[in-house]
Amino acid sequence: ANTYRVTPDAPGGGNGQSWEKPMTIEEAHFAVTNLKQHGNVILCKAGVYRPTVELTFPRNLTVKGGLAGTDDTTLDPNGVRAIIDGENRSNLSKIFNISAGDPSTFENLEIRNAYLRAFYKTGSGDITFKNCVFDSCGRQYPSNLSNERGAAGHFNGAGGAIITYENCVFS
Repeated sequence: ANTYRVTPDAPGGGNGQSWEKPMTIEEAHFAVTNLKQHGNVILCKAGVYRPTVELTFPRNLTVKGGLAGTDDTTLDPNGVRAIIDGENRSNLSKIFNISAGDPSTFENLEIRNAYLRAFYKTGSGDITFKNCVFDSCGRQYPSNLSNERGAAGHFNGAGGAIITYENCVFS
């Protein structure tokens, strides 16, 4: 498995193998999506990310946010998370689309302003959210989707999956 480092101000073109050559969140998404192996890790420096594409992951992974960007474990000294802001854009009806059959973990993230929902999960893989904030997601919900509510997360066809929230806030 590979580890990719991303920063909100990455200029693009980095390989993500060090904090000196970080990737954008979109570059890390495409790198992980194109890999066949499972268990990749995306480390996000604290700050605001505004993805331009839906972050779709067909294999399990770990996404950790709020890092200082100096090493792979030190958190931002001010307690800032990695904030993934969908800006209520309709092309991001869901910010994260997870279809992994193996466990995935999302930690120390704030997902906000998702047009419909922050996460859409299919497949039997467990998913764990640790120290995450889900803020103002689903405000643009059209009335014809009233049977598919779930602005923070919608779990479809994931009957065997265990969904765990640890120390999370929904607002």
